[in-house]
Amino acid sequence: MSEKSEMVKVEFYSQKIDAILKDEKVLVRVRLICQNLEIASNNQRKKIQEHPTLSKGGTHIISPSAGGNQETFCLDLEFLPLWLMTIHPDKVKEETRELLIKYQLEAKDVLAAHFFGAKEEPKQLTPAEQLLAQAQFLVTMESRVASVERKLLEQDTRREEAQQQLLALPAPSRDVPEKPLRAHLNSKVRGHCSATGVRHEDAWRKLYREYRDIFSVDLKVRATNRKMKTLDFAEQENCLQDLYDSACRLF
Repeated sequence: MSEKSEMVKVEFYSQKIDAILKDEKVLVRVRLICQNLEIASNNQRKKIQEHPTLSKGGTHIISPSAGGNQETFCLDLEFLPLWLMTIHPDKVKEETRELLIKYQLEAKDVLAAHFFGAKEEPKQLTPAEQLLAQAQFLVTMESRVASVERKLLEQDTRREEAQQQLLALPAPSRDVPEKPLRAHLNSKVRGHCSATGVRHEDAWRKLYREYRDIFSVDLKVRATNRKMKTLDFAEQENCLQDLYDSACRLF
């Protein structure tokens, strides 16, 4: 479950960008940027979540607001330029076109300066310099995307090989007592935490990551999208047995 987090507002060309420093990473609220650029936030969030590369930087957090705690979708600062470059200036309103280019070229540096103390102000570029920098940035980002996609393909290949190796192993011991499988799974994780001193949150995070790597299903993200607890979603989708098998291997 997401932890409660306090957003801060960062000035950017007479506008505000919502962001937060969490676990040494800057997370940026996608919805407010979309509002500033006058584009549909729901469409952009869907695009990020369905993109094989951008989705790695997306996350949901819970932050306090005047109306109570609210869940909001954020993007890792490192992925911000990559997302913004998927929005072509010709696809936005004419009055926000120049602003979009400023976001693409400068927003990451301004946010990094706010949270990490950079002293230099972002350089004000002429329109010609902006276009040249944008073209150079596109070439660089295309190269980086190609590199990331190659690495993801290699990871998928290794994951498939690992899955085949796991399937070839003898089935793990399932000395499950009469109590429900969910209760036994909880006991397995608690026992591991008691024996090793690992935090429960870290143990569950490791277990869900193992399940995602083997079955290519991110239970936490899917549960969050349905506003359910992860175990409730796993039980509903009949995934508890596979989770328990993964726990036997890990713990």
